[in-house]
Amino acid sequence: MKSFEEILQSMKQSLAVSNLDTQEGSYTDTLIRAVALEIAADYFDHDAMIPVAFVDETSGIYIDRRCAEYGIERKPGTRATATITFAGSNGTTVPAGTAVQTAEGLVFATDKAVTVSDGTATAAVTAQDVGEQYNVEENAITTLQNSAGVTVQSSTAAQGGTDMETDAALVQRLYDLWRKPATSGNAYHYEKWALEVEGIGKAKVFPCWNGGGTVKVVVLGSSLEPPSPEQVAAVAAHIEEERPICVEVTVEAAETLTVDVAAAIVLDGTRSAKGVQEQFSQLLDEYLRSIAFVSSAVIYNRIAYMLLSIDGVQDFTALTVNGGEVNLTLADNQAPVLGEVTVA
Repeated sequence: MKSFEEILQSMKQSLAVSNLDTQEGSYTDTLIRAVALEIAADYFDHDAMIPVAFVDETSGIYIDRRCAEYGIERKPGTRATATITFAGSNGTTVPAGTAVQTAEGLVFATDKAVTVSDGTATAAVTAQDVGEQYNVEENAITTLQNSAGVTVQSSTAAQGGTDMETDAALVQRLYDLWRKPATSGNAYHYEKWALEVEGIGKAKVFPCWNGGGTVKVVVLGSSLEPPSPEQVAAVAAHIEEERPICVEVTVEAAETLTVDVAAAIVLDGTRSAKGVQEQFSQLLDEYLRSIAFVSSAVIYNRIAYMLLSIDGVQDFTALTVNGGEVNLTLADNQAPVLGEVTVA
């Protein structure tokens, strides 16, 4: 992209008459300057079209528009659900839509009205918004926003909440469509079908895994964690609707290999061990996510390189990955997840 100044200077140098006054403020300069400004604006507009024509995760709304050309829609996310037990006087009715919340302020609402009998009433509740953050633990939902004549006695663990699909994940599905042509029930087709299901982030396909006419699909959640049994069942049901006839399909959740890393480091004095540990943990998490269903091993030397690349780390005197100093082999159906990271 040429700047306004570069365009202006180029136009002045291209003038056929060499003795014209082109100093700033001159008649010629005034005329040329207006044209150069418009040309510079045109350059800017052209550059703005690049993320529209060549979509990546920075393209904003144009990701959805480009995906729509191929029938790909952003996964909207799902709301978590749980069951609440209220305590109160017999005959007290808890209206539908009664809001309850966690100590952190995550709000759920009752799906339908319930009436207290024998001192308690049980109601299904749904999160007010989509997201994995609503998958809270048992008894985490503790209070009512407005008194309904009852109190919250207990709550089950909330499940089923998934985040809206990220720009990066949506772009990757578009790239997969372009780079992995799914047709006639090939392996790419099964991967595409699995990834269309809400809450699924990665899938690996094993054709003829148990003889001719069999296919196994192993899936990971949207945050690359093992999916719930309900999500696995949803993948199986969706593939069953789409698959070619005479194919036996097995869908399984991926197994996880927890990766614990411990390091003894030599600092250069510009940073604390705690700061290094936080950045190291982030780098490790990104690395493990990037190799899920891609690599067959967690590479020890790659981890060592990441540690030494952190500002403030001069050297390390010890580095172990799951207690050893060798690569960790991953089974075909395994995905690595970060465990405990210790830096001292």
